[in-house]
Amino acid sequence: MMPGLGLANDADDLLRSELAALEALIAREGEGYVARHHDLILGSAFQPIVSVAHRRPVAHEALLRARRRNGGPVSPLAVFAALRSTHEVIHIDRLSRFLHIQNYLRSAPQSTWLFLNVDVRSINARNDHSPFVGRLLRHFGIEGHRLVIEILEGAIARSTRLTEAVAYFRSRGCLTAIDDFGSGHSNFDRLWHLSPEFVKLDRSLIRQALDHRRVRNLLPHLVALLHEIGALVIMEGVETEDQALIAVDSNVDLIQGFAFGEPQPTPATHEPDGLPALHARIRRHLATPPAPCDRLDEVFVAVIRRLATGTPWAEARAALGGEPRLLRAYILDADGRQAGPPYIPRPRATDTDPRYVPLADTAGADWFSRPYFRRASAHPGEPQLTRPYFSIPDATLCVTWACSYDMAGTMRVLCCDLRPDAVGTAP
Repeated sequence: MMPGLGLANDADDLLRSELAALEALIAREGEGYVARHHDLILGSAFQPIVSVAHRRPVAHEALLRARRRNGGPVSPLAVFAALRSTHEVIHIDRLSRFLHIQNYLRSAPQSTWLFLNVDVRSINARNDHSPFVGRLLRHFGIEGHRLVIEILEGAIARSTRLTEAVAYFRSRGCLTAIDDFGSGHSNFDRLWHLSPEFVKLDRSLIRQALDHRRVRNLLPHLVALLHEIGALVIMEGVETEDQALIAVDSNVDLIQGFAFGEPQPTPATHEPDGLPALHARIRRHLATPPAPCDRLDEVFVAVIRRLATGTPWAEARAALGGEPRLLRAYILDADGRQAGPPYIPRPRATDTDPRYVPLADTAGADWFSRPYFRRASAHPGEPQLTRPYFSIPDATLCVTWACSYDMAGTMRVLCCDLRPDAVGTAP
């Protein structure tokens, strides 16, 4: 016998025995399967993960459901909180995965992913790094790339444990998802190194985005950053059409939440009921031009006309003084250099805030790299409007209206910084 072959055979026999023991705990109930654990009956529920573009679920997250044998429901959190040893955690974790896969394969399309949660105690204890998943895949005849293993990155104490876990599941052909990113101790440095296939944004982000413009403005940038590491982004906890629209505007790839389906014993495969209404709203939303600056366009263009005919800046800007949405106005030359100090129509708290005094004087500043200058230069006479961005002179969010004009054969650009809630923003 070759050295080590006996140990390998023993390990394989143990895995077969464990799978047989797990299978013995599974029983048919109705159209699905349940598992027995002491006085508990465990079942599966599947929540759809929807691609708005594909208009259908492309994945489902498997969730544990539990009840007493006498019929009383038990929360999944209570089930896992009651486990006293790592051995018990591993047992329930593996029993759940066995059960979920068996129920999923019964009715789910082959072209969908199954998201499976792994208890972090298994990873922290290094007790789930065994050939179990490979044997489980062979047992059910399922390819590894159909399984997405969800890991709570912030709950894992050591980076090495997390790296080992991701490498282990990936070696079995499985995909990985970092769950609840944006809560607790989420760590971007870990993400760069792990390069998970999916990142699920914590549900608190969509709730905050609905109530706070700053969070809503930040989300597209967060999603873009996650895309840079090669991850598909899933927004969790989407419960309303308004939240779904924010998720779509943020450019997330997939959406999960009650707005598109509650967990069900059988994986949903049809177009979610709320999707047609959302698609109609998206089309209306995108078909509506950024709005408008209403009369602001007229006011700013009138100022440009006066400047173009030689009216001094101090006189031409008089029309701007009564505009409450204006933060500051200034003129850039053809090289993007600011001509003189900005015009500020009224004193504001940040104008005298000592924290930002070093940034307040922008006379002669070079704004050549700013997108609004480059766009205005490339499209003479056409007003440009930015998305909200962080303005360095007073460390606040603003949007900038910019338009180039000709003055005695030389290009100039009028720039007007506005409150971000004052106007619609450009795509």
